[in-house]
Amino acid sequence: MINSITLTNFKRHENLTINFGEGFTVLRGGNEQGKSTILLAIAYALFGTKALPDSLDDVVTWGCAVTTLRVDLEFTIDGVPYKIRRSKASCQLDYGVPAAGQTVTGQTEVTAFVARLLKVDAGAAARLTIANQSAIRGALEAGPKATTELIERLSEFNQIDNLIELMQEKLTLGSTATATAAIAAATDDLARAKELAVPVDAVAAEQRIQRAGVAYAGANTELDACELLERAAQEAHAQLREQAVRRDNLVRDVTRAQEAQRRAQQALDAIVVPEMPKDAQDKVEALERQIADVEQADRIALIFKKIQPYTVAPSGVVFEGTQAALTAEIKDCVATDQALRESIPTLRGELKLLNAQLTHGTCTFCGKDFSGVPEVAKRNAGILLEIAETENAISAALAEVNGSAEHLADLRAVDRAQREFLAVGAGAEGYVEIIGNHTLPHYAKWTGPEVGANIPVDDLKLQIKRLRDAATAHNTAVVRREEAVKLVKASEDQVEEAQAALNNCPEVPLSQAQTDLDGARDTTRAARAAVEEARKGLDAHTRALADQQAAYTRAVAEAVRNTERLEQLQQALVELEFNNALLKKVRACRPLLADKLWTLVLAASSSYFSDIRGVKSRVTKTSDGFMIDGHPVSSMSGSTLDALGLAIRVALVRTFLPSSPFLVLDEPSSAMDGDRTGNMLGFLSRAGFQQIILCSHDPLSESICNHLITLGK
Repeated sequence: MINSITLTNFKRHENLTINFGEGFTVLRGGNEQGKSTILLAIAYALFGTKALPDSLDDVVTWGCAVTTLRVDLEFTIDGVPYKIRRSKASCQLDYGVPAAGQTVTGQTEVTAFVARLLKVDAGAAARLTIANQSAIRGALEAGPKATTELIERLSEFNQIDNLIELMQEKLTLGSTATATAAIAAATDDLARAKELAVPVDAVAAEQRIQRAGVAYAGANTELDACELLERAAQEAHAQLREQAVRRDNLVRDVTRAQEAQRRAQQALDAIVVPEMPKDAQDKVEALERQIADVEQADRIALIFKKIQPYTVAPSGVVFEGTQAALTAEIKDCVATDQALRESIPTLRGELKLLNAQLTHGTCTFCGKDFSGVPEVAKRNAGILLEIAETENAISAALAEVNGSAEHLADLRAVDRAQREFLAVGAGAEGYVEIIGNHTLPHYAKWTGPEVGANIPVDDLKLQIKRLRDAATAHNTAVVRREEAVKLVKASEDQVEEAQAALNNCPEVPLSQAQTDLDGARDTTRAARAAVEEARKGLDAHTRALADQQAAYTRAVAEAVRNTERLEQLQQALVELEFNNALLKKVRACRPLLADKLWTLVLAASSSYFSDIRGVKSRVTKTSDGFMIDGHPVSSMSGSTLDALGLAIRVALVRTFLPSSPFLVLDEPSSAMDGDRTGNMLGFLSRAGFQQIILCSHDPLSESICNHLITLGK
């Protein structure tokens, strides 16, 4: 029995919970209030997405994410409570008491568990659970083909056809001629493989390998002896070659020493020593003394030229006193000038303050001038006197500043003139007499020698240069000749030493040593070729044995494979013959089984339809469609078609879902009158279902139901 269901974002129901009871439950509501949606949600909770006509993206509430869709269903079977929580992301089924209950998880796993629990096929149960009564009636009105296809789809009559298609897809079917030919070819391949599987004469092959190994070892021994002789010849040749190289180097040393001696003698012969000028040193010293006198006269003339402007008494301001007194007076004058300049802003501030103390203006009440009041006039007169005194003080200070500035400028002019005189006369000591020791600035009197015209010294210096160049050339040639003589003597010694070393290094018979070495190498190459030839023979015998064994192994393996392939082909032929026979039998059973199933469905439909119609009736099926008492259903009324559709629906459920504890119906009596609706309700109450959930607008259904659930307003 279904106990409750909760829909979250499932079609129009964003959050809806309904509790069901045992017996007859009617869902009432206006159009598009979601009655059919509840039935669809029950099927989804039990059997998953295969029970939905659309995808979850089309089922979720408009504007909501598909991940928020969820259905919770609680039901009880044989006293055991079950609870399913199914959404797109997960599915879980809990059953039993909470403390000792068990859990099943997974979309497919939960659907399979429910199918086993209800003892039904999940696919058939899903289709029969959500089949709409209007769909069955529409198929009845559409004709025999549509009706047959609908009912066979609901009841899975087409399983035999699916089985035949699956057999054709998965099983090997067809003619046996190809398989028979393949068996004959495999038999021939097996015979050829057995002919090739000849065992190898391993003893004879091992003897050949042993003889080849002995020959290979002997060749290696001969090669070792030849390589030992070759190394001895090579060492002797290397020693002789080292001596030959040493003698060649000594020959080259003698040749290079002789060439160096020849070049040294040529260099000595090319050196010419020029003659030394007579009395050159005395002449140079006399010319240098004359140049010194001329240069001293030039220095005195330069001093005279610099001091000449300071040899007359100064025409400007003079200062009576020393340089220290002048410096002190300049300092005092600067301080006085600064004090006077600082007092002027103070006096001007006092003057501004006095002007502010004067009283001016008229009375705001009587209009009388304040300045005419005796007390005010007396006070203003005193202030005016102080103003005049302050202005005189400012004028006097300004005059003193101007005078101080002029005096300071004169003192600084005297100081500059004195400093210039001292700077010019710093190098004239001994040539001038200082005049005016008690006044500043001083002036001078020239006491040095008479200054005449400058005497040029370039000719004197040129004569000195020529004399010195001639002496340097003579001395340099003498030194070069002495060095060349030493070099010639050294080269003669080198030639003697090189020739002596060459005489002590005799010639060596290198050609004979080379001949001996070439012969030893040829012998070694021949021995190495013999070793290689012996190794190839050993490898050839070893490979031959390995190849023969591998060929035998391959032949045996090929025989085994051909035997297995022959057995497989023979088994495949047996399976092919069996599959062909099985398919033939299944195809022969199809119409027989379909007739038996239709006989059961039509017998149950006739019984149920008679109860609903209130008249004993017989439902049959021909190639022209369903017949009622021999008349085609196309001639029947809408209520009759509704009654027949309900009878067929219940017959299918009872035939294919015999263990289903509940029945879900959607508007089964939309075209029925009151009497036939009463018959239908009576039939449903006797149908043996523990729980019936019915969507209906019919007042009679609402009046006799055990539970009434109203949706919407």
